Parts: sequence; C-alpha cells; structure tokens
Amino acid sequence: MCIKTIYNQEEELLKDLYDFSKPEQACGVIQRLLGAKMTPEGLYGTNTRTLAPGVSDEDEIFFMARRGDVEAIYCMGCICREGVHKDLKRSVKWFKEAAQKGYALALCALGFCYNRGQGVKVNKAKAIKLWLQTVSLEDSNDCATKSQTHRMAYRKACASLSLAYRRGDGVQKDISRADYYQQEHEMKLF
Repeated sequence: MCIKTIYNQEEELLKDLYDFSKPEQACGVIQRLLGAKMTPEGLYGTNTRTLAPGVSDEDEIFFMARRGDVEAIYCMGCICREGVHKDLKRSVKWFKEAAQKGYALALCALGFCYNRGQGVKVNKAKAIKLWLQTVSLEDSNDCATKSQTHRMAYRKACASLSLAYRRGDGVQKDISRADYYQQEHEMKLF
C-alpha cells in the first residue's frame, strides 16, 4: 500500500472521528428520549414530555438519567462535555455510569476521553481497552439485533483502533490489525 493511500485512509478515519465528537452526535439519542426533533441549535416539537411545561430539556434528560435510563445517562455525558456549562470531569462520570451498564456509545466516548485527556489523565492503553470492549459488544451478539447507536459506536471504535494500530499510539504498531479494523469500520455502514 502506498504512503498516499495510507494518508488518505487516515484522513477519512480522522474526519469520521471528528464528526463523532461534535455536539450533534447525541442528537438522535436525545430525539428518541424526548420524542422531539433535534437540531444542533436545540430541541423543538417535543411531544412526550414527562415533566411540567417550562422544565428545560436538559433537566428532563437529567431526571430520566436519575431514573436509570442508560441513553439519558449517556446524553448527560454529552451535555456536560459539549453544553453551555462544560464540565469534563462530570462528563466522564456520566459516561462511566452508562458504560458500566454496557452502553456501547458510552464505552466509545469514554475511550475518546482517555485518549484525549478530557476530564481524565491521558491513558492511551485504557482508551484502547474501552474501544476493544465496544467492538466485543457488537461481536458478542447477533448483529441483526443491534441498534443503529451500537453500530455507530462499533464503527467509531474500529476507526479509532485502526488509527491507533497504524500509528502505534497506545499499542504496538500493527498494520495488519489496522487494516482489519479499517475494513470493519467501512463494512458497518448503515
């Protein structure tokens, strides 16, 4: 494989990972939680409110998270990481809680936190371990039963692992594994 091809592949993976870290990443999850139309600017058209009118969407998600809704717990992590009042340490706390319940997007997001040092000390080995856990969640069950969010987490974890193995970032450099995870990333398009 020529250097230019490898560079282009890395650029595509990085672009995909950058897109994942934008605030809009949780839009679909929040939309399902609140039964609302979600845009990066905010929510509108809410039709499944459980709290009194005037309660903010963020508060609604918080109350859902406190009741144990794993998607709401993950969304609270996104809100703390990307919201108006950023608190990266709280974001990691929420992601850990959702990850302990086996939520794939939270495992993947927690991996990004450790990889980038967002709210925790940089720990590339832990990031790799979390991404491998995300991949193993997808592999452990029938793919047909997996939700779109699980498939998205799988793809992001594969892209991250591909880059890590290609660069030797947190793991020993291994081009064959990098190629394997890149192929997995490309095959799970939905």
